[in-house]
Amino acid sequence: MNNQSKPSIKLGLSPCPNDTYIFYHLLKNGLSHYSIEPVFADVQELNERALNNAELPISKVSCYAAALQTEHYEILPSGGALGHNCGPLLVSNQNYESTDQLISDLKKADRILIPGKTTTAHLLLRLFLHSYGIEHPNVEPIIYSDILPSLKRGEANFGLIIHEERFTYPSYQVFAPIDLGQWWEETTDLPIPLGCILIRKDYMSIFEELDKAIKQSIDYSKANLNKAWPFIKENAQTIEDSAIRSHIDLYVTDYSREPGEIGKAAFARLRQEAAKLKL
Repeated sequence: MNNQSKPSIKLGLSPCPNDTYIFYHLLKNGLSHYSIEPVFADVQELNERALNNAELPISKVSCYAAALQTEHYEILPSGGALGHNCGPLLVSNQNYESTDQLISDLKKADRILIPGKTTTAHLLLRLFLHSYGIEHPNVEPIIYSDILPSLKRGEANFGLIIHEERFTYPSYQVFAPIDLGQWWEETTDLPIPLGCILIRKDYMSIFEELDKAIKQSIDYSKANLNKAWPFIKENAQTIEDSAIRSHIDLYVTDYSREPGEIGKAAFARLRQEAAKLKL
């Protein structure tokens, strides 16, 4: 069946390089009986659309949001962001040499900018702060790409950065006193479960085919990056090729293809820790 003549299914994804890399071939070719229509949105918006009304049949979301939404969706094995040394960074205009001083300032901070309350980044921050007895930090959600510019303008004390901002933050003259991914790995001895793909339960008939197609899409981009590159670059928030490549290398891992038992254990631990906090 011609891709243009097939009925379409909407897929929510971010414009970040790891998502466009993973889904390029799938978006181009679709499934046997469906074409795939991309719906680009910020990760927090995707989380909200999944949590509020289960709007999109297929969607990338934060793993924390997936832990909160179990009524209408199932988690696909493939397509997620799960790995090592890839967690969110807590950044500040001040270069802290003492953890004690950092914690003291976090307790007093008027504004800690975060990329959304249902992001895994926010959950990791709250778990970290909880370990130091900080239960009610002054967090403020904004679009993730606005966090570094806001810090540079002196509009906040701290910011929580994700995605390609990991590679560009030094150009904003800020420092990263805490790597929350590293903290998670040291605390749990598990990889960091950042994002995953949800499929709505009324589309379970395509679960197996979609999972296989995502794996094939990852393999295609790996073997044919030159063909996927224009699409990836067109949607990226940064124009630097090196940052885009670093982003893909960091967030598209073997776990993106198949999380395995370790990946499942990481998500289960995240769900367990989230339940303890009762955010």
